[in-house]
Amino acid sequence: MVPGATQLARGESLLWLPPADQTGVINGFSIRAHDGLDTSATAVPAPIEVKDWGFPIVQNFNVAGLTSWVVTPSTGGPAVTANALQLTTTTANKTGSAIYNVAFPSIQSAPLEFGFDYFGPTTTGTEGLSFFLLDGSVTSPGAGGDGGALGYAYSAATNTIPGVTKAFMGVGFSRGGNFLNNASFHDGIANTNTPDQVALRGPATNSSSVKTSKEYDYVLNSAKAFTVAAAVATAPRKVKLTLTTEGKITLLANTGASGATAAIYDGFDFINSAAFAGYPVPPTFKFGFAATTGAASGQAHNIDNIVAGPPADLEVAFTAAPSGSPAPGSALSYEVTVTNNGPNG
Repeated sequence: MVPGATQLARGESLLWLPPADQTGVINGFSIRAHDGLDTSATAVPAPIEVKDWGFPIVQNFNVAGLTSWVVTPSTGGPAVTANALQLTTTTANKTGSAIYNVAFPSIQSAPLEFGFDYFGPTTTGTEGLSFFLLDGSVTSPGAGGDGGALGYAYSAATNTIPGVTKAFMGVGFSRGGNFLNNASFHDGIANTNTPDQVALRGPATNSSSVKTSKEYDYVLNSAKAFTVAAAVATAPRKVKLTLTTEGKITLLANTGASGATAAIYDGFDFINSAAFAGYPVPPTFKFGFAATTGAASGQAHNIDNIVAGPPADLEVAFTAAPSGSPAPGSALSYEVTVTNNGPNG
């Protein structure tokens, strides 16, 4: 855009981004009218209120207490233990969830990135854990069901515990495999458990949806084989999920102590999936985690090092390059500058 020169024709639009680190009422730009012959004498300013949404959101659990979190169950449930958020203990058939009860702009405004570490579960009888997004307008969010629901969908066992309140998307790290069980839910990939899978389930419009509601649908083709277990805190699974404004998901997770990274999803189209059809993208999100231990006891489920916000803006530029015509086989030197424009945790 060239100030004083850029013109917009009928039907055209202009995307304006506020200056970095500025909040409050900002005079974003000024407008003059032009009919092809004459231009208005006075430019009309367009004041825009820019809100500080507190990005990046950083939670590393280095102090006791869970400020801004809603935990379920409220007594004996998730708590800060050994500088991590412990969702469940090692007891069998337990569910624990924690929802960060602070709204932030959804992908209507900008792409979002979520990073976190988890460790546990280890035994095959343990179900696993989930990361999820929900409508940010919900003031008292509730978690989902036990067992294969992974604290996101409705209770697969009893059909009496609803899923996450006004859920948008759930990512299940299913150690036991029942997150995808057709016998437990109205859809999935098989009529039995399929252990060690990562998969997506879709939204729900209600706060009390159950199996008969046909919500929290399995997202077709989202099931991917992945070794879910992360044995100890010194070797957690590091996870990074990016969600674009077009609703496409990239999910990276390391595969163990070696630090090797697997691309579970690379631009997976969530918004245009059948599971999402007919649902709106809310203006704001909240996020949460949940875990279920299943029939077997095992290691507790723990979350740590959460960072959420727009993806970091990494800029790469050549600042020096060889000139002239080098001889075949000669060494060439380049200088590359990488600038991290943030935001970062």
